[in-house]
Amino acid sequence: MNNKISIIKSDSRFKGASQSDNKLNISFDNDYRELIEGDRSTTLNLIETFDRERRESSTYRFYGKLQPFIDNAYSGSCDPSISNLIYSLYNDTPQNFTNSLTFVGFPQFKEFDFIRTDVDESVNDETNWNLFVSLPTTCNHEQPMTYTPSVNSTTLEFTAFDGIPFYVNNVTTEGRTLLRFTCPVEHGLNLGEYVLLNIRGYSFLNTNTYPIYSLGDGTDKSEKFIFNLLIPYSNLVNPVPNNSLGTFRRQLILGDDSSISTYYVLENEIVTNVKDYNLNRAAFARGVFDEISVFEDELDNPIGQDRVAVKVDYPVYVYTITKDIDISRYTDNLGRPISKAYISIFLRNNLGYFNYPPNYGWSWNFPYNFVDNNVDNNHVRGFTNDPQPVSGVITPNNPNINSGKPLQIGDKLRGDFMEYNQTELKERVVSNIKHKFNFNGNVFSGARGYVYKPHNPIQLRVYSEYIEEGDPNQVVNVPGYSTYFETEKTWKWRDLYDVGFVENGNGVDYPFINKSHYPKRDINFFVHRTNRSEISVTLPSGTTIDTLLVDGCE
Repeated sequence: MNNKISIIKSDSRFKGASQSDNKLNISFDNDYRELIEGDRSTTLNLIETFDRERRESSTYRFYGKLQPFIDNAYSGSCDPSISNLIYSLYNDTPQNFTNSLTFVGFPQFKEFDFIRTDVDESVNDETNWNLFVSLPTTCNHEQPMTYTPSVNSTTLEFTAFDGIPFYVNNVTTEGRTLLRFTCPVEHGLNLGEYVLLNIRGYSFLNTNTYPIYSLGDGTDKSEKFIFNLLIPYSNLVNPVPNNSLGTFRRQLILGDDSSISTYYVLENEIVTNVKDYNLNRAAFARGVFDEISVFEDELDNPIGQDRVAVKVDYPVYVYTITKDIDISRYTDNLGRPISKAYISIFLRNNLGYFNYPPNYGWSWNFPYNFVDNNVDNNHVRGFTNDPQPVSGVITPNNPNINSGKPLQIGDKLRGDFMEYNQTELKERVVSNIKHKFNFNGNVFSGARGYVYKPHNPIQLRVYSEYIEEGDPNQVVNVPGYSTYFETEKTWKWRDLYDVGFVENGNGVDYPFINKSHYPKRDINFFVHRTNRSEISVTLPSGTTIDTLLVDGCE
């Protein structure tokens, strides 16, 4: 319908008509509109469009705060013929320094800091440390490992496939003689489950699967680290000596080998370069502890000038990964979609003051009260067949001072020690990997090792708490990462929740802007000494400290 409406001005309606305002009321209540042949249209729903674009996007950018906590615990002396570190030492005791005396003190905080103020601005945020994004892409079941407990002077050598290490003792509880197994990490066992033992030197015990009799020894949280087995004496050809070492694997269903957990070390693939992040001091932010510094006059330090030397500081930084990461190009170590990324922090050592490359180990290799030297031969990278070798000499005529080349996209670093159980379709972290480094003895004598955790996880998506099952020929949307169970003749999987979907507190939600996800990961970066039980405090004369207790909160 095409109704023509003519509007006549008020002073033109008849001769002598006066001017007046005219109004034409147009209704907008119609629920239809004229369709033009050939035109196409669709109704847009903002919420539905946002959710769809969010689900389909696989692009990520990461950001967050970085708070270093550095235990600058070791003092020593420097050789001025090797490096300039001597001119940077901290000492709160006047020494009346002259060129003929050795200057003793602590390395200043800037040797550990993430942004140095005494180097060129173009490299001040990458001289000591580098930040990367890494993804867990492969498993290494044959990773060699060692375990030396404090109760035993011997060392157990095993591979990741062998499972979780322990030492064993004979105990009597409620009139029953039990074998008590103490693990250096959480064992992940529950009552009603079983273990496959591998006690060194006792192969006759290693041919059977044993049910868990009880957990713990009655002390707080011990049930997470201790399990007990009731093994009939008829099975014991010889008693197992106390403090014997071994490993175990967890089994859920007796007689079903597919329910035995597998153990492995992640390999994290680097997916960014050293120039793909920005790092800046956080405005109006400081750590919770006070800076430890001292004013030194010109006679108290080697440079012969008044200065403020800083032993420990607690700055806060803001980091931003400037590169878009498309995770759709990758699958994780179990062949599933990527659900977790890492901000990997790696010692760069560009000035060469530290031994390089760092060493690596897992939590039990860095115990609280002694130093496990087995990790000294575990080099992170830079040796035979390593795609990223240590760089050459960076200081003329000093061949023992090495720096690190920056990691490149595609490089891999060892990651955490993991357990995966196919029956549960669940993966858990058994132990984080740690890196150890120390000052180069040619540069700074008297210092021992420092330890830090390199990989900091960012949860991108989560798996459901329940297991789905079905036949792909009969059920739609069976994911490609589902697992076939031969005994049940069916496929099983856990749903991977979309970003923004949270069920019973399980799920993730973070900003989605300009077709990219922006998950935030705040990192508390701890660098502590290898032997944390050592006391490094100055006390007033006559002051004493009672014996320190390790209560599980350390």
